[in-house]
Amino acid sequence: MSVLVKVSVLAPVNILLAAFLCFSLAPVVAAPPEATASASHQAGFADLIRGREPGPSQVWRLQQHGIVFGDIDVYLSKNGLRAECPRSGITVIARAPRFDAVAFNLRANAVWKPTLEKFAPSDIMLKSLTLAGLPASSKFPLVASGSKEVNGLLCQTCSTTEAWTKQQIDLFQGKRFSDRFPRKAEFVGVDLHVPVAIYHILEKIDGVPLVPLVPLNYGYACLGRSKTTVVVTNNCKIVEAQKDWLKVPEGLKAVSSFQALNMDQAVESGINDLFSGLDK
Repeated sequence: MSVLVKVSVLAPVNILLAAFLCFSLAPVVAAPPEATASASHQAGFADLIRGREPGPSQVWRLQQHGIVFGDIDVYLSKNGLRAECPRSGITVIARAPRFDAVAFNLRANAVWKPTLEKFAPSDIMLKSLTLAGLPASSKFPLVASGSKEVNGLLCQTCSTTEAWTKQQIDLFQGKRFSDRFPRKAEFVGVDLHVPVAIYHILEKIDGVPLVPLVPLNYGYACLGRSKTTVVVTNNCKIVEAQKDWLKVPEGLKAVSSFQALNMDQAVESGINDLFSGLDK
């Protein structure tokens, strides 16, 4: 698909922004996780299979990989959630009883404190991915579709409907969609018996629809018959909670958006230099 760009005084800015977008999303778009046949492995999910529950000083630890933020380590219990993204340096914390999400980046010395309603980092990233030709997978309409046993673990499933699949195919045949867009999606998850707010925060990080379950595997079959995995949980174990695991560091600079929290400082400086003379 070609795009006609009108040349203006802002062209250098647009070029730099486009370059920043490509640099930021290249690892995500170029190397999405491969779809896996199973949502769990016996060793990594032994605690779930045995029906264990965390003790007073313990939490569930999830190791995830997805197309939005890459590798993520997630710690959660009924008391809150902590998600760490090594690639970006961003950590998200939500603490009971309010579960207001706070995101901070020690590399940027910045903290973002949105309301729960405005906390949607995956939606921000997925808008950019949509521009790159990938669908907004967090918006797929899912309905409960039963359960399945995966490597000894009983999982709950949600899927898109046959009617939705037919609609997608009709749009594809009318050339409204490319063959990279979804034909059918499936969500495989488990209930860790934590507050629903924790599930919703995690799903806004992972980029999956709001299903009150921990996503073990969420992906879709494309109109071109290839498969894409949006997020997969590689293991889920009970571990001892780190000291102050729900504490937000003090002394960080407050920012007003997720983009500001995530932006590379060198690129941000270049953009500011370009914009600095435009209002004179």
